[in-house]
Amino acid sequence: MSGPLPVTITDSPVPRIAVTDAEQPELSCVLVTYGTGPIVLDAIGALARTLDRADVAYEIVVVDNEHRWARDRTRRLLRLATSGVRLVVPGRNLGFAGGNNAGVELARGEVLALVNPDVAVTDGWYEALRAELTHATIAAPVFLDADGSVQETGHLIADDGSTWPLADPVAPGELHRPTYVSAACWLIRRADFERLGGFDTGYHPAYYEDADFALRAARDGNGTVVVGSATVRHFRRGSTADGREVDLLTQRARFRRAWPDVVAAAPPPPT
Repeated sequence: MSGPLPVTITDSPVPRIAVTDAEQPELSCVLVTYGTGPIVLDAIGALARTLDRADVAYEIVVVDNEHRWARDRTRRLLRLATSGVRLVVPGRNLGFAGGNNAGVELARGEVLALVNPDVAVTDGWYEALRAELTHATIAAPVFLDADGSVQETGHLIADDGSTWPLADPVAPGELHRPTYVSAACWLIRRADFERLGGFDTGYHPAYYEDADFALRAARDGNGTVVVGSATVRHFRRGSTADGREVDLLTQRARFRRAWPDVVAAAPPPPT
């Protein structure tokens, strides 16, 4: 990017969700949308409720990537139903990696929460994850399905470059250190995100950029920890109006070229 993208503040006259936009936030929540529908309001509402209760100075930054047919659906929802959200409209599709990088560039907090718009956080999520940043570069919660069952506590990388979600239980008070966990909800210090160079935009539009970043975090820092005391609901594939644009084989080939030693040492795919 040639420079920071412009930011507008949503200001609905009768907001369904009023975000407390702190002038000096401790925490910046960054969400990337792509033709996303009303589910983003649930994500923002959950963030606002839990962080207001925790008395955390925060801001919410939404980067609304341009979608070929949904166009301004997300931003219209935000302007009609929210106030205090910092809205970024790139005018093109930056992808997941580029969208998050753009949001971080405009964020003002020392701590970043990278949150998918199909994730609903629960009370205590921030406090539990924040406490673990003293000995982890990335802190992530346990991802739950809508029915409360464990969806993911990390990913396995296989010797063909494929990745497989793990659903090993992590009890409250326990920690788990996977190779990586989906970037649907990460907590990371801004300084660490910038030190590691952000997400690799070569994985446009999506997938494998989180695995690539997590491996860099493990190589150059303290890696990833999944915190059993933090849980979120992840309504998978609710983030975008259309996910068919992603060629997973192309993304996988790029990942294998970037991490040949990791892939060579990995186990075969699960049966």
